[in-house]
Amino acid sequence: MGRTTNSTLALFVGAVLGIITALHGLGNFGLKPVPGASRWAQWQVGGNDTFQIYALGHFLSEGQLPPPKSSASYLRSVDDEGNSLRADCIYFVDGTLPPSRWWSMTVADGRGSEPRSELTAGEAITSQSGELRVTISARPMPGNWIMPPNSSNLTLSFVVNEAVPGYDIALPAIKKASC
Repeated sequence: MGRTTNSTLALFVGAVLGIITALHGLGNFGLKPVPGASRWAQWQVGGNDTFQIYALGHFLSEGQLPPPKSSASYLRSVDDEGNSLRADCIYFVDGTLPPSRWWSMTVADGRGSEPRSELTAGEAITSQSGELRVTISARPMPGNWIMPPNSSNLTLSFVVNEAVPGYDIALPAIKKASC
């Protein structure tokens, strides 16, 4: 009887630890810093990365389809000064658009869950040179505007689909305008 109880307890503890480890992996593994853009991180969804399954699982656990392997998915939760992105502040996201088939910029609460606000390549207003300025603000703003969800901390996601091969994607800067 004692052996059966110990075996059952060991299996139960092992299963619980496995679930905890997998959930931790879904939130962290596959997310790597971007070289040269230290405040950005990238989900590794393509190639033969060891932790690719966790990156794909992250999207599925959030109720999203994983991006295709031909895309690059970037994430950021701080401005250029290293302060957390907050819904009660106004931010300017400035950069040059990458030559790609499609891109999207999404703002979600700090956990990355619903609700989300998004701007896509089909909606964006750009300069003739390909410069893009997006304002993140709770109040309506002229030009490209994303309204953040009503939460304290925010996460900005930038997904580039089918970028031109050999072109380095210049990730946009995020500057706080006011709070």
